[in-house]
Amino acid sequence: MRIRPTLRSFTSLVSLLLVLAACAAAQDAPPAEPPAPVPSAKTPAANAPSAAGQGASPASPAAHAAASTEALEALARAARFQRGDTPLPRPTTLHGAFHVSVRDRDGNMLEADAERWYTADPERLLTRRKESVTGSRSSEGFDGGTAWFRDDATGRVMIYSESPETYEVDLERLNEQLRLTRLLLDACVLDALIPRLRELRSGARQSLSDPDGDVHAVQHVLARVPDELFPAPTAKLLDPAVKRELQLDFGIDAESGALWSLRVTALERPDVPPIELRFAFHGATASGLRVPGNIKVFRGDETVESIRLGVAEDDQGKLRFEVDAPIDPALFAVPEH
Repeated sequence: MRIRPTLRSFTSLVSLLLVLAACAAAQDAPPAEPPAPVPSAKTPAANAPSAAGQGASPASPAAHAAASTEALEALARAARFQRGDTPLPRPTTLHGAFHVSVRDRDGNMLEADAERWYTADPERLLTRRKESVTGSRSSEGFDGGTAWFRDDATGRVMIYSESPETYEVDLERLNEQLRLTRLLLDACVLDALIPRLRELRSGARQSLSDPDGDVHAVQHVLARVPDELFPAPTAKLLDPAVKRELQLDFGIDAESGALWSLRVTALERPDVPPIELRFAFHGATASGLRVPGNIKVFRGDETVESIRLGVAEDDQGKLRFEVDAPIDPALFAVPEH
């Protein structure tokens, strides 16, 4: 059972995404060919917009096949960069810790430290956060059927699901967090995403500067995938015979394979602006997965990010973004009230 979906785009304080998450806020592969040597862990990512749609379709079947092969090779290189030699299955859980900044309507950045737990089947979510300015602590969760909020200082509990009209904005925020979390897992474990892609083709090539000022060559790869992020806006699109798809634009380092950006466009949802994730400062987790330590989220044609996520480090300097770690289902239970 999913939280009742809403149609607004996300901008308000996201209890977090893990980036948890990682890494889906609201307001208004198959194994690749023999692995190449694992590249350097430091690969800050793009600070310029992606080149979605800039790659023209090949004119001949031979050219189309060559472009598809080139695109698949780029994705395989990106998957190897993330996990090394051993392909990974689709993640079933995520546990991460983040510093989150969300831009409000006035352009101010609201900040919080957050920890997130997520399971994919059944889909459940728990975020515990501490606001940076006020120090207030809260927990927000979804147990697969009921959405809830708890003020950890007073113990006051609100059940969003019992009054969806009253808590429409809160439910919308939770939906957006679920979507972004799914998207982050796909972006951070490309092995699981690649088999679901179709119509792969090479896009534009760009030279982009990372946060340190170093220039990198980036190859864009375009593809389509079934839409598992956004709800159907009309009864017609609820028909399973009608395919709803997302267009994905991957920005992949031409040398190391690091994923610098991912732009997502819901093809049947003109009311939903595209989402673009831009990645930087990749580092290893305790399990060895290489994930971005910094993630910026842009909507539509925004030139300034609406959300910024920094993945926290543990005492050994490893990024706290673990997939497929055991998670106790009791964590998601509605608190006593």
